[in-house]
Amino acid sequence: DSQLQLLPEADPEANEEQHVLAQQQQQQQPPAGQQNVLAGSPDADTSYIFSDVVVEEGFYPGAVSHVVLGFKNTGQRPFGFSAIGGSLYYSMDAGYVLENYTAIKYEATIHPGEEYSFTYPFRLHPMLNEGEYGLRFTAIYRDEFNTFATTFFNETVSVLEPHRDLHITDILQFGLIVAVIILAIYGAFRSLSGSKKQKFSNKAVEEHSSEDWLKGTAVEQHINKKKQ
Repeated sequence: DSQLQLLPEADPEANEEQHVLAQQQQQQQPPAGQQNVLAGSPDADTSYIFSDVVVEEGFYPGAVSHVVLGFKNTGQRPFGFSAIGGSLYYSMDAGYVLENYTAIKYEATIHPGEEYSFTYPFRLHPMLNEGEYGLRFTAIYRDEFNTFATTFFNETVSVLEPHRDLHITDILQFGLIVAVIILAIYGAFRSLSGSKKQKFSNKAVEEHSSEDWLKGTAVEQHINKKKQ
């Protein structure tokens, strides 16, 4: 299943916003003559920041990220801010949606001149392959007459290789390898040291005459008489 839900399904009161967002994400480029996509209001000023990701560096699959939307009402009528939703799509075809992220309902009233910030968490699927994808986020809001949708982020992003967590088994395996290497070096050093000592001992015995300890004794005199 390519659809990823980060949070539990929205309550029944949010079904309308979820449906609007789904249509908005799937119809970014409607056929000529069809105007199914909601437009943004000229009185809504948006900005965004990713609080825990550097977009230029890329996203890790399976990791929860957060995009913070700054929303300012520059008009004369209050806005009712409804929800934020997101989707991941094939970078070569914006209509080919790979993942839809759950719309989060906010229900905040933003009066003229006010500015609010909204944090939206999302998570790329853990099994997502490394590569380039399109990522977009859309805000749904309304005034007393119309419902609006502003896609405040819509760019191609890089999905990186997943992080590999360092588990306790990895630490134990590394420690075992280090211990084996140390024991091998110690064993080789002991063997080399023992061999040098044995050679030195044999040489000392060879250089020491077997008759040196008989000097000055009757046995030495007896041996000398035999040699004469």
